[in-house]
Amino acid sequence: MNIKKAAFLIFIITFAIYFNTLNRFFISDDFGYLRFLTEGNIRGLIYDHLPFKGGFFVRPIGALLWWSDYSLWRLNTIGYHVTNTIIHSLNSLLVALIAFLILKDKPVSLFSGILFSLHPIHSEAVTWLSIRFDLLCTLFYLLTLFTFGLYTAQTRKWYVYLVSIISYPLALFSKEMAISLPAVLILYDFISTRKLKLKLYLPYILITLFYLIWRIAVIGDIGGYRDPSGQPLFFRDFSLMSLLKSIGYYLPLRLSFALNKEVFSVFYYRLFILLLMIGMFLAVYLRRKFLKMSIVLFAVAWILTSVIPVYDMLGIGDNLLSSRILYLPSVGFCILLAYFIGRNLSLQLFFGCLYVFILLVNNSAWNAAARIAGEVPRIAKNFFQHKEVASLKLYFYLPDTLRGVWGPLGNGWVPNVFSPLFAPLKEENLIVFSDVNPGSNFGYTSGNIDLRSRVFSRGRLGENIFFFRYNEENNRVEDVTAGIKSDLKNDIPKVQILNWDFHSEAILKEWKPYNLSYNTSSHKFIALNDDPYLVSPPLHIPPKAIGFIEIKIRGESKDNLVTPCEVYWISNKDKEYSHRRHVSFPLELDGKFHIYRARFSLYNPDWLEKDLYLTQIEFHPASCRAEIEIEYFRLVPWGWGHDTDRETALK
Repeated sequence: MNIKKAAFLIFIITFAIYFNTLNRFFISDDFGYLRFLTEGNIRGLIYDHLPFKGGFFVRPIGALLWWSDYSLWRLNTIGYHVTNTIIHSLNSLLVALIAFLILKDKPVSLFSGILFSLHPIHSEAVTWLSIRFDLLCTLFYLLTLFTFGLYTAQTRKWYVYLVSIISYPLALFSKEMAISLPAVLILYDFISTRKLKLKLYLPYILITLFYLIWRIAVIGDIGGYRDPSGQPLFFRDFSLMSLLKSIGYYLPLRLSFALNKEVFSVFYYRLFILLLMIGMFLAVYLRRKFLKMSIVLFAVAWILTSVIPVYDMLGIGDNLLSSRILYLPSVGFCILLAYFIGRNLSLQLFFGCLYVFILLVNNSAWNAAARIAGEVPRIAKNFFQHKEVASLKLYFYLPDTLRGVWGPLGNGWVPNVFSPLFAPLKEENLIVFSDVNPGSNFGYTSGNIDLRSRVFSRGRLGENIFFFRYNEENNRVEDVTAGIKSDLKNDIPKVQILNWDFHSEAILKEWKPYNLSYNTSSHKFIALNDDPYLVSPPLHIPPKAIGFIEIKIRGESKDNLVTPCEVYWISNKDKEYSHRRHVSFPLELDGKFHIYRARFSLYNPDWLEKDLYLTQIEFHPASCRAEIEIEYFRLVPWGWGHDTDRETALK
């Protein structure tokens, strides 16, 4: 294979397909990394310990890339996106080179690299800057395997083998899922030579062991995403059935089709799936006499071994959220699909064109989210030029997800990142919050502002307070200040405090327990599984009349010190419970009573609407096996005190 020509072709195709994403603005987690950089918090960057992630990730290679891009480009997003696209191009070239080592067929190997470049599942990994860890991990993962294959098959030069050994820890320190690499190396070597050379594998095995020991020493365990009790989610959620479901259903669906249900209509979604299934069937049927089972098994083994460390994230949503975890496993899929298609030019054009179309549509969703994020500094800059900064307050209400991808906010937004764009911006001037649990403490004060504690409790809105909300119909951020000021002229509905005494034996006639048993003598609920909850009696209360929820509760458990406690509510306009009407707080399982209060009205994007009514509450007291005693649950009207804008959970 002529590497220069292959590289040129792959780079041209990759940059052409991602060209319209190069000037995309920052979104979601990007702002957290930028804050680390602007504050010089290199430790936070290396450990990838964003406050809202709830876990620990040691990724110094990714931190180095963030730091180098920031040093060169500051807040100019084009440079960051060019870097991501270059890495994706290099990965696509390495896929083609590895495929050639396996298939010994230049046109088919080149097509596997092009398929990888165009695969629609990569939209999140390439266009979302925060996911460059996956790109880097895959780069060094593929480089390790390619140089290993080059050494064993052709060169036998020691420095090629050394490059392979050095690349492996670089992959591990880019992202943890590279830990599957030794298994893939052994499988590749066995498929290629039908021999096992234990001495060649020893350095990789030793590096893996040292990495795990070092990681446990630094973090305390293997790290990763955690629940509020501190337990890694991988071990908490692991089960054979969930593994089989992820691998048997979600994995082939996402790897093959990569369709975003929130972008495509039902008709086109089914049409594209049908076309892809027909294309794959034809490819396998026409090539059935020429297929080598060893190559098929290697590609399938690549997919499975690289996806197992992250299998529990495969089933998140029907859209493309978290599709980044399939960036590395898709290497095996692209080699397998190219092998099935072979040199059939018609099928190559069919899959190429279909993937180009789907990828462009997927990219458009990310572009829409970035455009909304970019409107925030544009609007703010315009106001700061014409208003007195000291008393100016801009409130933005933005979606957490948009068209099946992470929205402009994601899990948190940090306004002071943009101070170089429109000085003298300060964090207290610009308050941005989301439609998914905006009251949770993400570590940023902007996530805990209650509009009414600042302005509504005074009975009026000041001249320098403005409100903006995302309009889904025209995909724009609009000034809704006039409408809110008009609504606030109406009096607050007067309602009585609602107090449910859970020490009363009659309480279970009103609140219905699920997956909970109740001891009438001790007044304790015992969780029977990991999803216990209580459902309130029917309600009919205007949500803007409620100031906060107050719960007095204590819990005990042998296994956990803390567990998430959650409250959901539903209105007359909702079909089901959702995170847009939800608040959570950590419940201490120390056997002592604690009082938790959570602001209510902020968590309803439409809380001012006159015809909106709270109809029911669902209370999840714990997510683990624990004994819980509730003294009371209250809905407290506005004006009953506690008029503060402190944490979500106040003890």
